[in-house]
Amino acid sequence: MTTDENNAETPAMDPTPEELPVDASAFWRSPSLQPRPEPRELPSALERLGPSPFPKSRFPFLGFLATVYDQVAASMRQGR
Repeated sequence: MTTDENNAETPAMDPTPEELPVDASAFWRSPSLQPRPEPRELPSALERLGPSPFPKSRFPFLGFLATVYDQVAASMRQGR
């Protein structure tokens, strides 16, 4: 252990490097991952947001967002 300028003890760094694997290709192998859970069917983001925060607005804001949401969802389903 060493003491720094604030008189706090810190562990000394070990100057020896970690052992490397004999087979260099082992570095690039990834560990096994857990299987992904099945996707759940959720209500749309607009349904989860609830009523419009702009009740007196003349522009159909939620209708516009619903159209955009539907277009993006359709594009994602088609893989674009």
